[in-house]
Amino acid sequence: MEKKSFILIIFVSILVILTTNVLALPIKIAIKPISDVVISEINKPAIFDVTIKNTGDQSDAFEIYSLANIEILPKSTFDIKRGETKTVRIEVYPASSVKERIGLNSFVYKIRGQLTGIQDEVLSFRVARLKDLFQIFPQDVDLNSEKAVVSIQNKEDIELKNIRAVFNSALSDGEETFSLKQFEKKEITLPINKEKIKTLIAGKYLLTTTLLFEKVEQKFETAFSFLEKPIISSEEAKSGFFIASIKNSKTNNGNIPKIAEIRIKKNFITDLFTNFNAIPDYSERSGLTKIYIWQK
Repeated sequence: MEKKSFILIIFVSILVILTTNVLALPIKIAIKPISDVVISEINKPAIFDVTIKNTGDQSDAFEIYSLANIEILPKSTFDIKRGETKTVRIEVYPASSVKERIGLNSFVYKIRGQLTGIQDEVLSFRVARLKDLFQIFPQDVDLNSEKAVVSIQNKEDIELKNIRAVFNSALSDGEETFSLKQFEKKEITLPINKEKIKTLIAGKYLLTTTLLFEKVEQKFETAFSFLEKPIISSEEAKSGFFIASIKNSKTNNGNIPKIAEIRIKKNFITDLFTNFNAIPDYSERSGLTKIYIWQK
């Protein structure tokens, strides 16, 4: 009986010691996210600063790790003296299966002191698809525009370096390499093909943007407006003295279909001596004046 009681006391003592080591590690912890977004298609980590204060009565060597499907770097230990505060920057690499869970993810990680035991903590990060990181806004253009402007915004709390963008539309083409800080918006200017723009009518057009980041390609399609601008130019040329010749022409230099109209007025005398190379579409009378009208 005494032997069984002794064994039971030893078992409870060991359990208390283990529980104390897990739950009452003499440290204070603060977490600061540096970049808590992981892109699902790219092997880049979430980054955190972990600040640890050793409130115990002895110095210790600590390490940070996880038993979840997460890799934490660096894996080496670091010393914190008694009463000292130290900040360690860690990189969190979720496994592929974890990165399939788009949105907020949380996991348990462990801080282990070689002398003082283990403490469990929780970290959270977000998984985002590459296509969800960007918002693209092409500005509207008109016949007088010298350039096309495309705004690209980083929607997430993550820095994106060396993005290569290729732009294609009916009005302009181009490419540029740039970087975006967290939530930054950048304007890209593209030259407009002045010869091509003359052949297009007003309306909605499609801009295709291909982004290449960390060897991963993503395409975006966004619409912009080629704004209406009616422009009708007129020319009149006169020649001859005894027999006068008048040449009238009108040209649609705008980007919308528009009827061009020529009106010539003749009184009852000059009307008798007037011939036209092109037959008028119709004519009107206003008193002694006759008005000839061409439309096209």
